Amino acid sequence: MNPLTSPSNEKFGIEPYSLITIDHYREAFEHGMKAQNENIQAIVEDTAAPNFHNTIEAFDKSGDELQRTSLIFSALSGSNSTEEIRKFETEIYPKLASHSDDLYLNAQLFQRIKTVYDHISTLE
Repeated sequence: MNPLTSPSNEKFGIEPYSLITIDHYREAFEHGMKAQNENIQAIVEDTAAPNFHNTIEAFDKSGDELQRTSLIFSALSGSNSTEEIRKFETEIYPKLASHSDDLYLNAQLFQRIKTVYDHISTLE
């Protein structure tokens, strides 16, 4: 069971850092990137006309799982860095950068966002 991808009854919804391993982070980052890609695919395949809710808000929420993992990891790596954590950073940060590039260079997503922007004066 991965404490980063499973619900927790602990205060603030996260297990103690001491119970989270690098493999948990690796799995959670991969899971988060995959989930965000699926969410983005759902946005670009939506046949409804682009609007704030189904495009902008959906895009904003698309990476919630990934953001949660990133925030938890960065708190740990920034306050208690170890050789193992620094090694993992050299593994995961290029993957996260590539993932981010793929999102922001997604032509279909850009077109939906542009459509919303171009019609901003008609939004309620």
